[in-house]
Amino acid sequence: ELSDEVAEELGYEGGAEGMKAAIRMQLSSGREEMARNQARANLLQVLIDKNEFDIPSDMIETQLEALKEELKLQQAYQGRDPRTIHFSEAQLADLRQRASFAAKGGLILEWVSKTEDIQVTDADIDAKYQELADERGQTIEAIRGYFVKENAVEDLRDRLLEEKTLDWLLEAATIVAPEAPV
Repeated sequence: ELSDEVAEELGYEGGAEGMKAAIRMQLSSGREEMARNQARANLLQVLIDKNEFDIPSDMIETQLEALKEELKLQQAYQGRDPRTIHFSEAQLADLRQRASFAAKGGLILEWVSKTEDIQVTDADIDAKYQELADERGQTIEAIRGYFVKENAVEDLRDRLLEEKTLDWLLEAATIVAPEAPV
């Protein structure tokens, strides 16, 4: 039974009602983030569709290897030995398509960020460290230390630049409602 005491033991202020309000806010925030991520993906798909160009096969292969490693890492977190994970031809075809999308999208976003002089500041990185620290219940120093130790600060900077560029594009976009079927 949810009581004020249980809510406070779980770290929620305001008792049971405060806990319910906090959970509602978390759910709402999660839905908003999912909607924003879907809008980013849709926008990137439109940009890729409207800008046909070939990309070097090496770039696709690099993205493919990164995707495979990411999937193996996810499986390792679930207790599987990553050395035993193999991909079927159908899975590889899907991953190759995703790798092509990522490579093309990355090139387009890089061009936009350079053209529009969109940059990631140290303050942006610190804000992301704080966000991650808050989500994980860790200190900002621990999060920063992890990224430094793993030599992942530039990867984080690149990801933030892509997000910032996509957000800039979303703000600059003219949203047009689809035509109703006749």
